[in-house]
Order: sequence, then C-alpha cells, then structure tokens
Amino acid sequence: GTTLTAGGYTIIARIEASALYEAAEFTATFTVEKADAPAIQWPTAQGITYGQAVSEATLSATADAYGTFAWEQPDAILNAGEQTATLVYTPRDTANYDYDSVELEKAIAISVAAKSIEGENFIIDPIPDQTYTGSALEPSVTVKDGGKALEKDKDFTVEYADNIDVGEATATITGKGNYSGSLAVKFQITAQAASLNVLSAERTWAKDMSLDESDL
Repeated sequence: GTTLTAGGYTIIARIEASALYEAAEFTATFTVEKADAPAIQWPTAQGITYGQAVSEATLSATADAYGTFAWEQPDAILNAGEQTATLVYTPRDTANYDYDSVELEKAIAISVAAKSIEGENFIIDPIPDQTYTGSALEPSVTVKDGGKALEKDKDFTVEYADNIDVGEATATITGKGNYSGSLAVKFQITAQAASLNVLSAERTWAKDMSLDESDL
C-alpha cells in the first residue's frame, strides 16, 4: 500500500447510476498526524589544542538517519581546560515528524589542551647584554605565538638564575593558562667599563710638581 505523508486528505466515493441504484457521491476527510520525532543520538567530540577552532574538534558522527549535526560557532577559540560548545541538529524531515518539543541544540564537552611554548610557532626575542650593577638583573622577555605577543603573568612566567654576577645568566620561561611547557633563554651580564677621574689626577700631579719658594 501507499504510505501517506502527514497532512489532510479527502476521500470521494462515487456510485454510478444503474437499474438498481441512483447515482451517489460520498465524501470523507481525515488527517494524518506527524509522527513523534525519533530520538537524537548526540555525538561526542575529540579534544583539541588551544588555538584550534571548535570546527577542528572531530565529531564521532556528523549525521544520523534523520538529520545532520553542525557547530553553532565553528570558528570560536576556546580557552584551555574542560569546555563545551553548542552543537545544532537539523532534521531532514520536519513535514512528517514533530520536532516542536524537541531540543535541537546541545552543549557538547570538548577537552582543550594548553598549547606548548616549545613549538616551532613560538618566537622569543634575544635578551640584550646587561651591565653588572651588583643587584639581581631581571630584563623583560618578549614571547610571541606567531604574530601574537603573549602577556607576562597571564600567558607565561619568568624565573631568573645566575643573574647578579658578571657572566652568563638564565631566564626560564614557563607557559601559564592557555600555554604549557618551558624554555630557557641565556643572556650575558657584562662588567662595568673602567673610568678614570682625569680631573683628580691632574690636581694631584699639579700639587706634587709645584715648587716651594724656599727651593728657589
């Protein structure tokens, strides 16, 4: 038989005139209601790394027998940690299935790993030589994720070692928040340039070389 789609229908029955019957016509109407919507089997998402868009979180399924799944904000960048993103379900057949009371959006869990500063995309500017002062030297450090400059104490921390005396010092950069990993950067502490007090020397020489009147 024929499966009817949801909607209203009219049946018309006609009786042709004959020796026994007069011609007649009977009409009846009926409605085929929408079927209950099938249960949605929501997929799961694989983890991504900070900096990747939500669209790069691979779904365990992009469709089922009755519809398709798509991220609401595919270009969104989530912070590192256990996050969620909204997945939208689009039914293929809303004419025959009733989705009016069905939730077509769901927050899907996504694990976002911190991005390692040890990757090749990171740039750490060389630290210029520092002049010895007798105190601990802590020059600023510039770290970039591609073209994005990272913020100290938010994206990374810095610890210094051997940074008082003349010689080689170390700045250890450790990722924080959305970043992980650590890198050590060396810099030099140089001795202060020697200075000669010429004016004082001239005065001393003038005093030593002056003649007393008694020597004349």
